[in-house]
Amino acid sequence: MEPEQSSPVVASAAAKPITGRLSPILFLLGVIFFFLPFVDIRCNNVSLQQVSGINLATGFKIKTPHDGSLFENMDHTNNDFSITKNGETRELNGYALSGLITGIAGLIISLLHFKGREMLGMITGIGAAAALVGLMADIKSQVKIDLSAKTD
Repeated sequence: MEPEQSSPVVASAAAKPITGRLSPILFLLGVIFFFLPFVDIRCNNVSLQQVSGINLATGFKIKTPHDGSLFENMDHTNNDFSITKNGETRELNGYALSGLITGIAGLIISLLHFKGREMLGMITGIGAAAALVGLMADIKSQVKIDLSAKTD
């Protein structure tokens, strides 16, 4: 009977190091993904501007048709195709910034060794995921607002 009781302990001890190494890698991937495009502004299958997660978290300047883009030689008398005013800047997005900060905090927590780091790492992971869901909802609502302002 004793070998049966000790085998679950051995199995759980063998599984623990795998999860301990996997957590920092996942947080690192999440932070690296912030350097990839989050938003791709397209018109007729032509990419006008790509905005990365870092740009959303820190603010960015919107490209306009007058900066050497594909639409530079078009007739600009109507200006219905332009996205925003000339060179408008967008402020930082709080959801993107909080997602990035909690992702970095989760990476640091997963690399440290202290009691309760698993629970704290899980909380930061859930917080980062919630911030990214909020970012998605915020971007969708901002696009709706910008489109409704254009039609008015």
